[in-house]
Amino acid sequence: MEEPTKRCPYCDELIRANAVKCRYCGSMIAGETSLVSSDPITAVKRALSSRYEIIEEIGRGGMAIVYKAIQKNLDRIVALKALPPQFTLDKEFLERFHREARSAAKVHHLNIITIYDEGIESGVHYISMEFLEGTDLHKLIRQRGRLTVEEAVQILAPIADALAYAHKSGLVHRDVKSSNIFITRENRSVLTDFGIARAAMGTQLTRTGAVIGTPEFMSPEQAAGMGIDSRSDLYSLGVVLYHALTGHFPYTGDSPQTVIYKILNEPYIPPRKLVNIPAWTDSVIEQCLDKDVNRRVQSGAELADKLRRKVSIGKPSDSMAPTVEAGKNHVLHISAVSGSKLGRLTPGTGLRSRWRMFYVLVFFIVIGLGVLGYIAWQRTSQQTVHVVVEPESKMNAVAPKDQGPQPPRLIKVPNIMGMTSEDAIAALQKENLKVGTISKVYSSPANRNRVVKQIPKESAELEPMTPVNLFVGE
Repeated sequence: MEEPTKRCPYCDELIRANAVKCRYCGSMIAGETSLVSSDPITAVKRALSSRYEIIEEIGRGGMAIVYKAIQKNLDRIVALKALPPQFTLDKEFLERFHREARSAAKVHHLNIITIYDEGIESGVHYISMEFLEGTDLHKLIRQRGRLTVEEAVQILAPIADALAYAHKSGLVHRDVKSSNIFITRENRSVLTDFGIARAAMGTQLTRTGAVIGTPEFMSPEQAAGMGIDSRSDLYSLGVVLYHALTGHFPYTGDSPQTVIYKILNEPYIPPRKLVNIPAWTDSVIEQCLDKDVNRRVQSGAELADKLRRKVSIGKPSDSMAPTVEAGKNHVLHISAVSGSKLGRLTPGTGLRSRWRMFYVLVFFIVIGLGVLGYIAWQRTSQQTVHVVVEPESKMNAVAPKDQGPQPPRLIKVPNIMGMTSEDAIAALQKENLKVGTISKVYSSPANRNRVVKQIPKESAELEPMTPVNLFVGE
């Protein structure tokens, strides 16, 4: 007899009917204390009223509730993560929670969520961080099915860069999973939730039934309760890649214990046996999911390079652009809309659909060339008749009226993304545009001294000598 199930109200995945916590998104389903009662905002609102104005609850995780709030002294929107009271009874956890939050706040990377503040007010322990609009990868896969290889690489290669940067800073995430990878409206992949999993390791929480980490994404060494390092994060990112490409997990089971047993003892089904994807994807995933950490891919930078070299999507900054070139003949559009939907991402984009689109495109190009040719012929014909018919005296008789000063010619902003700052400045000056502010932002080594963002964007029309602001990686 099958065990009764229900759907998680937050991620809509099937879970056990008596589950207290969702095994996929980590949300608390039942057994909440006063902070997650029928009026969950009241306690936090009252405690943090001197510094923050709580607007609404926007999510729940395994160990925190997240609110949209206004930081009063800077008048900015933030995401405010507050701990429920059941986690504030463990002093060791609280010390580690705040210590890890402070460590994560020192990490500044385009693809890691920015932490603004952490502390305690009137008994409420909180972290204030960057507010993001868009959707997480788990919801995206849930809503539209598996991603294409190009889409998955566009989202996950920047996350590999982010992990490389964090690992160099001495930080291991410990809970890399699809729901902790956020895709903003500007198509920036962002890794969230640094610190909380590490804060819980070794505390009473691990001895009172709280599951730290998500079983499906755990590395073998983490599942076995052994010491872990940066390579455990890379295993988990390999699981995310598997999930994105197939819509499934390498290991599944009716309970966390079953999943953990399979991770430790059984092989997984290669993704190419489930879906039609290139052979190299099996190789990359195999290098991530090797049970032996010494045979596994050894760094985030190495993984990012393997992914990008196979599909040639360019640099880490590509993930920030609304339109990302993915290979020579494929342009990938991702636009996160309404907090949960990604526009222009349609399921079942197969070879047949692409050929159909190709033929339609060729048809319209041919028609367009024909129309342009006809117009050009007509203009040439009319010019010839005009010269023959009009006498010179009549042509010179009518002088053009003085229409006053004409508006300046508008200039299209060139694409300077990925250029060195020197080349970008030269390109703008060549188009008769000025260089505005040049801001340094943290990025991967591959993007050092290169433009990772430009305002206004490419193809915007400006008057001559209008400044263009540059953001350069360091």
